[in-house]
Parts: sequence; structure tokens; C-alpha cells
Amino acid sequence: MSFFILLGAALFLFSAERVLWCIYLMVEVRRRWFPEGKAVVFCPSDDELFREIAEDRILPRIGDVTVVVPMPEAHGWWRRGADLPERLLLAFKGEARPPFAIVFKPYFSFERVEFEDAFTALADGRESPLKKREARLRELAGEFRERMSVYI
Repeated sequence: MSFFILLGAALFLFSAERVLWCIYLMVEVRRRWFPEGKAVVFCPSDDELFREIAEDRILPRIGDVTVVVPMPEAHGWWRRGADLPERLLLAFKGEARPPFAIVFKPYFSFERVEFEDAFTALADGRESPLKKREARLRELAGEFRERMSVYI
């Protein structure tokens, strides 16, 4: 019985540490990036075709609020020596695989926009999933620009 209590306590502490770390990262985004007008971390694909599509269609429309970060080799959000964009990517990517974007919103929330299945659909000749994701990302970037214009 005491083993399970200790195991539960250890899991709770690990979860609490992760939650506190994510809150710290979001505070850093608000403190360091929002004043610079940045709110989006974009992780491009390793595939050359998909990278070109992202550079031609997605990034020009949101580039002013975006930091582009390639997928880091490390798989831990706690990795020492990682800079803020890399830590954000590792902490908030969840199960997402490149390409994807993480949009940080005021009031400590974020939204992940994943493009992998949209690019796969585009390769199959269907463009509508990519257009929907592009539109959502532009909408989120526009909301950020609108909110930040009040503070600048």
C-alpha cells in the first residue's frame, strides 16, 4: 500500500513540475516575445516540397509574428542549454509532428495548428485541408496583431 502512495506522490510531483515549467515558459513568452510582436513558433518539415510550400504560402502571411525553429534533436522539454523557442517547441508540441505551429495567446493559453495531414492531403490532390489550416493560422496571427496594437 505504501508503495502506491509513494508512486502516486512521485507522479504528482513530476506532473506539478511539468505544469510549473510550462507556466514559466508562458510567462517568458509574455515577457520577452509579446513586446517584440512575436507569438508563433513554427516548426517546418524536413521534406523539401513541404518546406517550400510553407515558405511560399504560410510564412509570408504570418512571418512578422513568427519564430521558425527546426525540430530539435533532443526529446526532452527540460534539456539544458536550449533557447526559449526550442524549449517552447519541446514543451508544447504534444504528439504533433512537423510541420506545425504553436500560437501563444494572452491569458496563458496556446493553440497548436498541425499541417502534416493537410500536406499529405495536398500530395493526394486535395487542397481544402491546407487552406483551412492556413486560414486558422492567419486568423490567430491576426487576433494577436489586433490585441498587441492596443498596447503599442
